[in-house]
Amino acid sequence: MPTPTDNYRNGYEEGKNRTLGSVAAEVMFAQMLRDDPGGHFKRGYQDAINGRPFAPSLQPTRSTPSSGRSPNFIEALLIGYFMAVFWIIKELVKAPFQLIGSLSRGEKPAVWVIVRNVIIVGLTVALTWWAHHVNEMQASSTAPSAMPTIISERATSKPQSESGQNNWRQYHNGRFGFTVSYPPFLNAQGESANGDGQEFVSEDGSARLAVWGSSLTLSPDGKLDLAEEFRSAVADPRLSVTYKLLRKEFFVVSGYVGENILYRRETLKNNVFWGFRLTYDRNKRAQYDDLPATITRTLVIPETPN
Repeated sequence: MPTPTDNYRNGYEEGKNRTLGSVAAEVMFAQMLRDDPGGHFKRGYQDAINGRPFAPSLQPTRSTPSSGRSPNFIEALLIGYFMAVFWIIKELVKAPFQLIGSLSRGEKPAVWVIVRNVIIVGLTVALTWWAHHVNEMQASSTAPSAMPTIISERATSKPQSESGQNNWRQYHNGRFGFTVSYPPFLNAQGESANGDGQEFVSEDGSARLAVWGSSLTLSPDGKLDLAEEFRSAVADPRLSVTYKLLRKEFFVVSGYVGENILYRRETLKNNVFWGFRLTYDRNKRAQYDDLPATITRTLVIPETPN
C-alpha cells in the first residue's frame, strides 16, 4: 500500500506533467484525478502546479475553501474555444451530407443545413481568393529583373548626369521627339522604316534594347488605352510573367522568355505610347539587371508630340 509520501510524490510528478487535457478533465468533471485518502496526492499536485518545492508531510491535508486550485479564467476560455471550434468544424463537415440526404429523400432541407452549406461555400470562395492573392504576391516578389522603383516620368534635361553613366550614348527620335540614353556595349541597328524607334544589340547578341513611340490605335475615338496595352503585354504567350505593375500613366511587365529575361515599360502621354523593351540572357543578370532603372531615368518625353 502506498505511503503518504509516495502519494505526495505521485501527485507532485503528476502536477509537473500537467497538460491541457488534465485541466480539461478538472473543469469538466470537477474532481481530482484519483481517490486520495488523507489528501497527500492532492497536496503534492497543487504544490507542483503552483511552483512550490517538493515538501511531503505525513499530516493529512485539511479541507479548506482555499486549498484547491481550479483552472484560471484564461485556461477555461481556451478550453471552451477549442471545444467550440471542434463543434463548428464537425457541424460544417456534416452539413453537405445532411443536404444530400434530405434531397435524395425528397425532403426539404432544414434551415440550419442550408445556412451551414452557404457558410461552407463562402469559406471556399474566400480561401480560393486568398490563395490566389498570396500566389500573386509571391510571384511579384521573385521578379528576375531589377525591381522598378516608382521613377518619375519628369526626366531632367541632362539625363547622362542623372544616371551617372557619362559614357552612355544618346538616341533622339525625330518622328516622336523623344530622347533616351543607352550603354556603349549596345550597337544601334538603325531606325525602323516608319521612323518610330530603333533597336540596339550587344556584340554577342545576349542583350537587346528596343525603344519606340506609337500613336496607332483601332479605337473609334482615336484614344489609346493604357490598361488594354497592359493586358496585351501580360497575355503574351511567350512570356512567363513574374512582375507586373499598372499605374495611371505607365505600366511595367517583367518575366522570362525562354532563357532570357524581359523587361518592358510603356508610358501613355499626350495620346502617345513611349516605351522600351530590354531582353537579356538570364545568366548575365549581374551585368544587365540595373539597366531598366537607368534607361527609365534617361528617357525624355516631349511636353507636346511632334
